[in-house]
Formats: sequence, C-alpha cells, structure tokens
Amino acid sequence: MSLLQGMEISVEHKCSKEDFFFNSYIHGRRISNAKKEVHETNSEMTGGGYMSDLLTITSSESIDSVPENEERGNWRTKLEFVLSCLGYVIGLGNIWRFPFLVYRNGGGAFFFAYIIMVALCGLPLVYMEMALGQYASLGPVTLWRAVPLFKGVGYAMVVAVAIICVYYNVVNAWAFHYFFSSFTATLPWASCGNKWNTEDCRLNKFAVTNCSLVNATYLLVPELQGGACTHHLLDCINTTNMTGYQQNNTTECINWLESIYGESIYMPERKNILAKLKDPSAEYFYNEVLNVSDGLDDIGGIQWQLALCLLLCWVIVFMCLVKGIYSAGKVAYFVIIIPIILLLALLVCALLVEGHLEGIHFYLTPKWDHFLSLRVWSDAASQVFFSLSACAGGLSTLSSYNKFHNNIYRDAILICVIDTLMSVLAGFTVFASLGILAHQLDTTVENVITSSERPSSDIGLVFVAIPAAVTHFMPSAMWSAFFFLMIVMMGMSSLLVMTEIIVTVMMDEKVEFFRKSRILVLIAVCSILYLLGLPLTTRGGLYILQLLDEYCGGDA
Repeated sequence: MSLLQGMEISVEHKCSKEDFFFNSYIHGRRISNAKKEVHETNSEMTGGGYMSDLLTITSSESIDSVPENEERGNWRTKLEFVLSCLGYVIGLGNIWRFPFLVYRNGGGAFFFAYIIMVALCGLPLVYMEMALGQYASLGPVTLWRAVPLFKGVGYAMVVAVAIICVYYNVVNAWAFHYFFSSFTATLPWASCGNKWNTEDCRLNKFAVTNCSLVNATYLLVPELQGGACTHHLLDCINTTNMTGYQQNNTTECINWLESIYGESIYMPERKNILAKLKDPSAEYFYNEVLNVSDGLDDIGGIQWQLALCLLLCWVIVFMCLVKGIYSAGKVAYFVIIIPIILLLALLVCALLVEGHLEGIHFYLTPKWDHFLSLRVWSDAASQVFFSLSACAGGLSTLSSYNKFHNNIYRDAILICVIDTLMSVLAGFTVFASLGILAHQLDTTVENVITSSERPSSDIGLVFVAIPAAVTHFMPSAMWSAFFFLMIVMMGMSSLLVMTEIIVTVMMDEKVEFFRKSRILVLIAVCSILYLLGLPLTTRGGLYILQLLDEYCGGDA
C-alpha cells in the first residue's frame, strides 16, 4: 500500500474515528457532570463538612462501579488495573535476565545505564501506549483505526506476543517441574549418584581433594601418582612463560594442574578431561529435566513430564481468564503480592547465611570501563523493553478497560518505578545466594555464574546456580519450593496478560462472531499455543527456546 492510498483510507475513516472519540469524550463528560451534581446535592443535604466529603466519596464510588463500556466491561477498581499491569511487567525478566546482564555489563555500572534508559525510553513509551489504549478503549490492533496505514504495527505486536507465549510458558513448565521435585526429604540436585548423573559429577568441582580420578587419567605425570593435587578450571596463563612451550605469544585459557610439590604441569592436549566435570545441579537440569540432546539437528522425543507441566500451565491460564478481566483482576492480587513476599523472605534468609556479602559486593561494585561500551547500552535498552513489555500491546490492552478519566500518567510512573525496584531487589536476592554458593565452594562469584554447561545463557542462572545455592538454606526443600513457586507465579502473571492480548484482538476485530463465544475463543487460543509449545519440550527444545528468546524476546 502506498502512502497516498493510506492517506485516502485515513480520510475515509476520519468521520467514524472522530465520532468514536467524540462519543467517548461526551460520555466522560456525562460521568463528570453526574459526580459534580452528586457532590452539590450532598453538600446541600449535609451542610458541607466531613459528612459531606464522606457521602461524596461513597457516591462517586457507586458511579465508578457502573461500567462506561457495558459491551467490553471496565475494571471494577483502579487497584485491580495497577496490580494487573504490575503482574504483566514483573516477570521472569526481573529474576533471570536483569541479574545476568548486571554481571555481564560491569555490575553497578549497568544500573546507571538501565535507569537512564527507563527514564528516556521506557516511561514515555509506557505512558503513550497506556494513554492510547485508555483513550480508544480498543485492543492493540483495532485502535489503529485512527491511522489505518499503521495497522500492521498492531498485528506485529500480536505475532510477537504469541511467539513469546509459546516459549515463555515452557519456562513456567520447567519451574513447575522443579516445584514438584522440591517436595522430597533431599533435593534431587543436591548430590551425585543418581540415575541421571555421570562419572564426571562432583559436588565441588572447584576443589577435588581425592586425586584418584586425576591420577588415573594423567598416568604420565609422575608428580601426581598417589599424591595430593588441586586443579583449576579454565585458568588463563601466558604460554610464553612456560619453559619448553614457546609456541604462541598469547594468553590461553586452559586447565592446569599443580602437584603437591608446587610444580605446574601444562598439558593442553588433555585439557578437556577436567573441563568435563559438572556439578549435580547442572546435570539434573540438563540430563534429567531437559534430557538435552547434542544439538538442534537432534530434536529427539517429547519429555512427557514437561509436556504435562506445560498442559497444567495452559489449564491455569484458561481458568484465570475464563471470565475476562473480572477473573483476571481478582487473580492479580495473588500473583503479584505473594511473589513479592516470597522474594523478600528469600532475601532475608540469604542475609542470614555466611557468604552473602561477597555476592552483594560483586553485584554493587561498578566497573566504569564498561559504561561507555555499546553493548551495555544495547543490553540496557533491550532489558527495558523486555521488562516493561513496552510496545507489546499488553499495556494498551489492560488500559483499554479503564474508565475514560483515569489518571494514566500517575499509573505509568508507578508501574515503571515498581518494576525497576523489583529488578534491583531480585538482583540482591540472586547475588546474595550466589555469594553463599561461592563461599561454600571456596571459589569466586564469577566462577559460580560461568560454571554451568552453557555459561553464555542466563537460563543457567535460575535453573542451575540458584538451585545449587538453595541447597545450603535450611530447610532446603521448603526454600526451594518457595523459590520456584515465586518463579511460577511471576511467569504466569505475565502470561495471563499476553494471552488476553490475543483474545482481545480477536474479539475486537470480529465483534459479532467472537463476542458471544469468548470461552470457545479462549479454549482455541490456549490449545493452539500449547501445541506450538510441544516441540520445545523435546530433547532439542532448549535450542529452539534460546533462538526464540534471542530473536523474539529481547529484540522484538
């Protein structure tokens, strides 16, 4: 479509658009005049004073309880709207993406870049999206009747949200799997020797005191025969300083061994042997929960435990949205308040265990040389869009159920501030836990973060490092259940709104066809998204999920 054609279409729709907005304005004026008349009547009856104010508030609330849009409905209270928005923006991105990006981008230096991006990009876009939704009382596609040329933007929002729904709920299924596995006397990822563990499993792979395995492997190293040794994984040494190995004038990250005599043995041809050592939490996640394959070319079969957990997630979504915003508004009280309480409880528990200060120090210490890096600002902008879910259609969908005169500017500021505080609070909890784990393993926080099988992924932070740290909380099973219950509720709160976006768009676009059969539409949406998510529960599903998250979650 050319720009001229788009302008012609816009002119054709001009009258209907102006009529729609004018009717909304007139309706809002009627409500305001009604409130004013009630206030004047109450003042005359009571003679003013405290009783007059009390009657005015009561009468205003009774008028607010009457829906302005009887066909679509409105939020019953303003608090339900704010909590629903918070449930939408506060999700897994606050728990796993933000702490990982802080680690990758210079600790405290990332805070400043993130806050600047929230102020310059996040808040204005959140306010604009919420204002459009509230003013038009339409979904993210139908509201573009104002500018039909850009209606494709709305469709792009919905497609991106649908893709995120597919893999986002798979992560919720992982969390459900961990939640159910926590109800045991001993956490299954707390020890080696299970059916999913390999001979490379070590409770502390950073300090092997029994060198029988090492000696059996390094038979040609006489200093290690029957002696004590320590090994360091992927330490960096300068090859030019190694006698007899003047090969390259570069620094190589290899494994090296140190015998009881303090001699360093440089054996690059055998470096992968020690690098294969894994901790039990990593083996539980990759070998038992995911049963991950060697690559994307080997998809493998569906893991039935994950498929059932995924089905449970979509059943919960359906039950929470069956009555639209009325049921979703009630659920919002639980899915946002309970995770905040659990997060605070986990933080308090972590602060009582030795080693937490090391993690918090790592979290807060800024590396200012990263501040001018382009990647820091790119990651900050990506995290702002992902965390606030700006321009994804969710905020405009939620605000479309507001009353016409709701103070949307106040709500936008409140949502941005609380979401940022939750990210910072989650960072304190995560890094305090990592500090505890580093203290127990007698290593550094950075080694703990990067020691998972796939250190470049933030997934390992939540499903490998944190579960390993929770094993040092007492009682570990209870705190593990609390942690993954928090993950499930945060993930589900965001997913509820994303699913509602799709349903709202379908009902607004085809009012006559879908409006009377909302339940059937919801069943169809949940069923289709569940089927699309099944390939992500296969042995190669992790690779598909990482592709979708990389190119749809952060960049979409």
